[in-house]
Amino acid sequence: MLNGPATPKAKNAALPGIHDTIETARADLTAAKKALAPVPAKLPANLIDPDAKRARPHLNRRGLQMVLRLLAFNAEAWLAEHFNAYLADADEYRAITRNLLYQGGTVTYTPPGDHHHPAPPRHPPRRQRPRPPARRAQRPDRSPAR
Repeated sequence: MLNGPATPKAKNAALPGIHDTIETARADLTAAKKALAPVPAKLPANLIDPDAKRARPHLNRRGLQMVLRLLAFNAEAWLAEHFNAYLADADEYRAITRNLLYQGGTVTYTPPGDHHHPAPPRHPPRRQRPRPPARRAQRPDRSPAR
């Protein structure tokens, strides 16, 4: 109404009607709140379903889930560590491990002693530069004075 194309005189003439509409809406809101007052917001489960039984938390499932998460984390760390030793490139082994985690497939059990060992890498691992020996900090002489 305020931003409309009407003149200020027409806008002022329309104000009493708008105020009446606002008062009517407030009265309707108050009546609706009074009508909802006896209705509870939450109902006990036995009123909704008389045959309902008390729910018990499934702690065994939660415990199993936490154990499986820990095993998955340890397996990922082990796999990344072994790829790191095999590939000797920090970025490459992380990328391979990350991609393997999103591959589909099944895990099968292989009996002990029937293992496949990967071929050695084609190129020798990178040599790291030798570090200079660490310097010792000069310590003050704490021997007793003579």
